[in-house]
Amino acid sequence: MGNIKLVYFVLKDKIKIPFPNESMDEFSIGKIGLMKSVDTYRTDTEAKFSSYAIKVISRDIFMHYRKINSVQNTINREAVSLDDVVQ
Repeated sequence: MGNIKLVYFVLKDKIKIPFPNESMDEFSIGKIGLMKSVDTYRTDTEAKFSSYAIKVISRDIFMHYRKINSVQNTINREAVSLDDVVQ
């Protein structure tokens, strides 16, 4: 249970979600980021695991937001181009 608090920390302090809960998509993505950080952390580095995990979790959540924005922008462009065709 200890490392899952890193996901809460990222959501509250880095992403600025005031009351994160486990049913949120961001929380699920954060847990996946935590698992990735466990798999890719190298013990021969001087970085603490928590510092490394926070970066991985944050990156995964921000990548999710970028993907959502990209899809929304694509949909908006297609809607505009369909309107141009109708006229």
